[in-house]
Order: sequence, then C-alpha cells, then structure tokens
Amino acid sequence: MGLPALESARAMALRYPDPSGAAIFESTTPVTLEEFDIHLAALQDLLSVAEDTPVGRLHLEAVDTAGRTVVIHGHERFPPFEKPTRKPIEFLLRLGAEYTPTVLDGWWRARADLRPVPQILAGILYQPGYVESSVIALAAVAQRTARARLGVPHEHTFRHGLQAIISYLGPRVVTATKVNPGEWEDHLVWARNDIAHEGAPDSSAGERFVSDDESRAVRDATRILVSLTMAKSIGVPATVLDRAAERLAVRYSTRHWGTTIFLH
Repeated sequence: MGLPALESARAMALRYPDPSGAAIFESTTPVTLEEFDIHLAALQDLLSVAEDTPVGRLHLEAVDTAGRTVVIHGHERFPPFEKPTRKPIEFLLRLGAEYTPTVLDGWWRARADLRPVPQILAGILYQPGYVESSVIALAAVAQRTARARLGVPHEHTFRHGLQAIISYLGPRVVTATKVNPGEWEDHLVWARNDIAHEGAPDSSAGERFVSDDESRAVRDATRILVSLTMAKSIGVPATVLDRAAERLAVRYSTRHWGTTIFLH
C-alpha cells in the first residue's frame, strides 16, 4: 500500500500486516531514519486509536544502503504497556480489510491537514491526564474537526460545531453509542466554560455545574464521538462504524449510567 508524503518524510510503501506480524515500510531511494520514524509514528497512533488502547513499538530493524539488516535502538516511542488485548470485533477499524488503503491515505493526510486532532486522540490514550485537561483538549479537537472537516464557519458558535458532529454521524450511529446528544452538548459546553473561564467545577453555576462524574462521562462521550467522526471522514464504511459505535457503547456507557450523558 502506498503512503503519501508526511511532514519531512517522503512517500513510502507499507506492507501490513506482514506474514511475520511486522509492519514493513519501504522506500525506493535511501532515506534517513527520521523519515521512517515519521511514518512509523503515524501508524502507531492509528493502531492505538483503532484498538482504543496504547500501542508500543517493541522492535525496529532497518536495511541499510549496503543491504545489511541492522537493529535500531533508542527509537521505541513508548515502551510496552502490558495491557490486555482486545477482541477484533471491538476495534474502531481493522487494517487488512478492503477499505484499508482508503483509510491509510485518509489518516496520513489528516496528520497534516487536521493536525492536531489525530495526535491528541492518540496522545490521550498514551498518557491520560487529569480529567479537566482531557476535556479541554477534546473540546478543542471537536471544534477543530467541525471547522476543518465538517465545514462549520469560524464565526459560528462552539455549540454549532457539536451539533454538526451529531448530524454528520447520523442518528443510527449516535444512538448506537448510547450518548445522549443533547445532554452531551450541554455538559461539554458547561465543562469547557468552567475550565476556561471560571475554574472547574463551579458549584455556584446552578444547572450549569458539571460534577466530577459528569466530567468523566463528557470526556468519554467526546472521545467516542470525535473518534467516530474521524473514522467516517477517512473512509471507514458505515457497517464498520455501526459495529464500532455499538462496541464503544458496551465498553463505556455502563461506567456512566449515574449521569444523564449516557443512556441505559
């Protein structure tokens, strides 16, 4: 599969999954290790978002200009996480399907055109922060996605962007996630305003007060909806999105039934 140029890295070819289980990047001309690193990071982030769990780089080999295979040390980019593997049916998307070339091309282009949305979606998995820091980062990527991918004008409000995400995914996918769209929209706006303007949480804000439990629910709901929006925009088919939305609901909704943001 061909990969477009990315940042300072030239276009390359990718073989994945290889019979050995490895991802193999190939260039028709000798390139620096840094160029391979850029493409490797893009694939690693995609796998992490697809599996909804951090993926580590365990081993790296390269073939030098003399045809020798050498082991590269010091380029692990996150150590092994020792987390349980997920069943394939629980993935947001799977590489090796017919739609893989389209998705790879879309993800690679989004790394540049939609920066920093793909990077943040992966980064929150690699290094979860405080709930408030995750909420404010996800609020920013939701707005960025709505403007850059869904065509929401800059002069429109933050709410307009959230409504565009719900509309873009459509009622079938949103229903499958168990996210209550109206409650998610309200609470994300309130939480964002609390953090950015008033300090969080602000119990004096009446009905706009967002509790700790609601903040965690907002964080998970936002990541689900933005991840699905990203997946749809890079070419993941509708049937795969439906299944992914259902599995994400099973994984996360039960944690937040004490709030109004997820439905039973």
